[in-house]
Amino acid sequence: MAYIISSNCSSWAICAIGWRRKRLSRCVWTEKEHYPETNRCDKITYYQNGYGIWIPEWKDRLALNRTLVISDIHGSYESFDALLRAVEYNAGQDRLILLGDYVDRGSRSKDVVERVMTMVRENGVIALRGNHDQRFVDVVTGPCDENEEMKFLKYGGVETLSSYYAPYESNEGSERERTEVAKEWVRSEYGHHLAFLGSLPLFYEDERFIYVHAGLNPAYPNWKEQPARDMIWIREPFYAHPTVVEKTVIFGHTRTSSLHDSPSVWFGGDKIGIDGGCVYGQQLNCLVIDENGGFTTYSVEGTNWER
Repeated sequence: MAYIISSNCSSWAICAIGWRRKRLSRCVWTEKEHYPETNRCDKITYYQNGYGIWIPEWKDRLALNRTLVISDIHGSYESFDALLRAVEYNAGQDRLILLGDYVDRGSRSKDVVERVMTMVRENGVIALRGNHDQRFVDVVTGPCDENEEMKFLKYGGVETLSSYYAPYESNEGSERERTEVAKEWVRSEYGHHLAFLGSLPLFYEDERFIYVHAGLNPAYPNWKEQPARDMIWIREPFYAHPTVVEKTVIFGHTRTSSLHDSPSVWFGGDKIGIDGGCVYGQQLNCLVIDENGGFTTYSVEGTNWER
């Protein structure tokens, strides 16, 4: 499903007031009284320096080099696969950047990690580390305190361990005993997954954007000197305040529904949030950046995780 946003006005911020969003079987578009209405996906709107422009014949343009950005898959293998198909991902022509949180909550964390590893190795995909990835590694490899392990299990770790060690779902023995057996299994059989997740970079930078899981701490003029923890855990101090960098920051971690009451991609001026709350019954987003720095977005339905 493509999310299409259009503007013929000189200021996107002004145009955003009073927009109405309509849902079709194939796309969602926004309109105002002077906008032409369409129920076809034969045009895509890109953001170009704050302006919206119509670009026709979008299917032909998909053959050009693009950067695709996805975040917070959280074990939702089916949604991840469906999104890659929806954007017609071409490993030979597109640059794919994943912003972390491959595990927890969804039922197929192991399969997601395996696929991401393969994509990094064979296709040059750029995969960053998220806070859930880090906590999974810390808890399984240890030592970690009891409180950290409790948080891991509470926020999706049960599903992660179950994806690696099926007997974990049985009721045999205490939860503590089953957890220890599952952790040992992951260490012995999937140590390469742990090594992969633990070695992932915290950010990626190109000529226009900085990509990071959670954000950048504006208290650090030199953003590369901030604590590593901030890049995978920070929330309000980042998204509620201006950045101190010239490039636009693209991030996940914080659900966009808490930023603008919608699971769609949030365009926040100096920052862009893409976490659509996939495992909370919302959606998995993909931000597509064309060769000129223009944007469009796609999404697929997520799953509903309840604990």
